[in-house]
Amino acid sequence: MTERDDRAMGSTRSFCDDNAGTFAVVAAAALAVASLVFHIESWIDLALARLFFDPASSVGPFPANADPVLRILREVGLKLPPLAMVLLGVVALAGLFRPGARTPVSVRDALWMLTTAALANGLLVNLVLKEHWGRARPHQTIEFGGAGVFTPAWTIGDACASNCSFVSGEAANAFWMLTALCLVPAGYRAPAGAFLVVLAGTVAFNRVAFGGHYLSDVVLSGLMVLTIAAVLRLFFRPGGPRSADGNGFWRRLRAGYSAAAGD
Repeated sequence: MTERDDRAMGSTRSFCDDNAGTFAVVAAAALAVASLVFHIESWIDLALARLFFDPASSVGPFPANADPVLRILREVGLKLPPLAMVLLGVVALAGLFRPGARTPVSVRDALWMLTTAALANGLLVNLVLKEHWGRARPHQTIEFGGAGVFTPAWTIGDACASNCSFVSGEAANAFWMLTALCLVPAGYRAPAGAFLVVLAGTVAFNRVAFGGHYLSDVVLSGLMVLTIAAVLRLFFRPGGPRSADGNGFWRRLRAGYSAAAGD
């Protein structure tokens, strides 16, 4: 990496660090407004789902589910975020066991993205909401050939026992990929942002076309992840609870690990 690239990366991280508070407020406000709209105007979810519903289709009530191109797109959405998380984990471990090692992503950025994934995608989306809100997926509801009762966004129901519709785990992972914009040099931020937004939006909307989620499931899931990511950035930026490069934290953690292992 050249000196010019170093300056560009520093500028990119400064952009995310300097604007983290603004991003957090905007994302939280958007989440609140969207939650209110989808809860009160629940017809939006039903109306959009009906656009993809065809009870006479020979391949199922949501025929998009059988489209080979859309199936490939879903596979991309399923595999790409976990792969990125694994690579970030490698970076974090490299920083732990080899302090000062040169990595393509800073330890601070890697840990920020992993913490976001753990708290937003893992804890909030998958362990709390999907397991306890009981919202039936579109194809499970009476309106679309199922037996479950439709419930508006944020309404706790009992039509689903586990891995339910509210909110979308795949959409959460897709929108989590947007945090990678904090790793992109300023000159490439616009095209990279456009690509990631289109990718996340397409993967998320795909779930609606498949009858696996309502629009509110994917929109609110994405906004939850982005809100938590922005809030966490406040803690991971220089001047927050962590230092700029995290080396002091990693030295303490490595020392504790060595002591526990008897080294």
